[in-house]
Amino acid sequence: MSKFGVGERAPWEDSPPVIRKARYEGSERLGKEGIGSPLRSERGESTKRTEVSSALEQNYRETLASYILAKYEQADRIERRLEHLIDRRQTHLQQKQLSQPGFLSLPATRKAWQAQQAQQQAGLNRLRARLKTVQKLKSGIRIETFANSKMRKENPQLARDWDAMCEVARRHQAMAKKQKQECNQSQERSRGQTLGLSQPQNGRI
Repeated sequence: MSKFGVGERAPWEDSPPVIRKARYEGSERLGKEGIGSPLRSERGESTKRTEVSSALEQNYRETLASYILAKYEQADRIERRLEHLIDRRQTHLQQKQLSQPGFLSLPATRKAWQAQQAQQQAGLNRLRARLKTVQKLKSGIRIETFANSKMRKENPQLARDWDAMCEVARRHQAMAKKQKQECNQSQERSRGQTLGLSQPQNGRI
């Protein structure tokens, strides 16, 4: 009989789906293998670590993907706003060009108009430069770098857990590589000793 009352939920029922799946599969496997065997216990611990690592990796990658998507959407909004501002600025410049002072206008009037046009053109050039920068960010990997930095800053515990898991994986790979090298060296020495024993001694047949 359940120890939780009517309408109450077990604590693990509020866990993320991937964690609940890992709990269910772990319970099923435990029921099939039984309890008490050291080998089974060790295998179960290894499986549990693998499931936890898989859940952590999925959580990290899904969280990062959401931040990357948000950055891309932000870049899209900025790009559209800049394109709109550039269109307005170009239209304004074209309209001003039609009202250019004639030869009969005072020099001060022509000078003021030219200064105003130069200022408007400089602003238009800055907008175009910003638009080019945004488009370059969208097409490269920098936007993903920015998203990753923001995600890690806002989710420090997840970042620490991910870094710790990656460090364990790196150490495991380094250890496996070292063991493989030592095994190869041992095999080379064994082959050398075997070849030495198979060769005839000096003065003997």
